Amino acid sequence: MIEVFLLKLLDVMLGTVKNAFFVRNKHFLASLLTAISTFTYFLIIVKILQINSFFSIALVSLAAFLGSYIPPIIMHKLEKAKVWVFDITPNSDEKGREFADNMRNKGFSVVTYKGYNKNKECVLCTKVFSKSKIHSKLIKKNIPKGFNWHIVSAIE
Repeated sequence: MIEVFLLKLLDVMLGTVKNAFFVRNKHFLASLLTAISTFTYFLIIVKILQINSFFSIALVSLAAFLGSYIPPIIMHKLEKAKVWVFDITPNSDEKGREFADNMRNKGFSVVTYKGYNKNKECVLCTKVFSKSKIHSKLIKKNIPKGFNWHIVSAIE
């Protein structure tokens, strides 16, 4: 019974990691994990047919939950730090200048450029670079109401 649990846990973890590899364009590793996961899946089917109990089905379901929940947490912990780029459009040119100066004074890396707001007015837009989640929270906290912003991308 514990063997079925561990096999299912492995199967789902492999599938979860496989998806992450596909997203990162590591197709060979993703395909290899797919093959191993398929083999593991068939081993599970054979074992479950031999056991044939409701408890084994519940155990496999628990393993499926844990197998999809744990890998993203581990992968997130092992991930390299990224620099996030916040693209911020003010509601006026003057407020855009004040915001950019304020962020520079707080020690953030800032790039400014001319853009257009919702009212089609030429304003000073800002890109602010965040090195961590803490920086991202500080940036979000400092963006005035009425400004439009979004995270453009992560620089790896």
